[in-house]
Amino acid sequence: MQFAPMRERESESIEALFNLEVLDTESEPEFDALAQAAATVCDAPNALISLIDTDRQWFKAQVGFERPSDTPRDRSFCAYAVLGDDLFMVEDASLDARFADHPAVTGEEHLRFYAGVPLRLSNGLQIGTLCVTDSMPRRLDAAQRGALEQLAIAVVRALEGRSAIRQLRQPAEVVLAEMSFEGHIDIALRNVDAAMRELPLNGQEGLLRESDAMSRLSAARLCLTSTETLLGITRRLLNARQPVTMAEQEIATKEMADETKRAGRAAYRAGLALTDPHADEAV
Repeated sequence: MQFAPMRERESESIEALFNLEVLDTESEPEFDALAQAAATVCDAPNALISLIDTDRQWFKAQVGFERPSDTPRDRSFCAYAVLGDDLFMVEDASLDARFADHPAVTGEEHLRFYAGVPLRLSNGLQIGTLCVTDSMPRRLDAAQRGALEQLAIAVVRALEGRSAIRQLRQPAEVVLAEMSFEGHIDIALRNVDAAMRELPLNGQEGLLRESDAMSRLSAARLCLTSTETLLGITRRLLNARQPVTMAEQEIATKEMADETKRAGRAAYRAGLALTDPHADEAV
């Protein structure tokens, strides 16, 4: 079998395919339905939505086949189909020098007929095909060709729509995560702030034994230090000019949890009405 050459914009096409985040995903009813429609309108027993990866073709949908979810690209009819803009048709593969010794042609599949329309994204890049095959030599009439071309457009719209929905969901998930994250910050700061408001005034220190007063004063200072640390972490996390990564957020969250517990223990030692520092729940 003669191997198909690479696409003119090969690297861009591969990148565009990866950006769709569709490779190796589960079957989806809209794509299965489009493949079935292609088989029906073309009166063909088999249909595929085939996406051309670096060294394989991966099938988003299959009709009439019992084969793996991907096959080597160098044995792909579809690798030829993505080279052009129009429908690619092979009426009898056994008579075509490019495919006569192809395993699907010489083996049990007995493939003879192939017709594939390139899946061309809105940016012009070809990422795969919608194709139909048959074990009998044949050709498509004008109506079938037109229908297959329209179905290929529908496949592209479904792929791009799927990608757009995923992209819309991601910012929403980020916003929700940020809201939750900032909520934890607020809770931590309110806990410490409440502890600080409960600290005894200078005039009350005389009511305490000297050793108790020194111990509580030391605890109050530690509580202040933890508060300052928490404020510093908060400023760092909320600084829009220097956004932090998810890994940095995780580290900062742990720092905040540690400082909040430290502040709580200090406030407890100062005699405040807060939870026991040895309790399981954090302050």
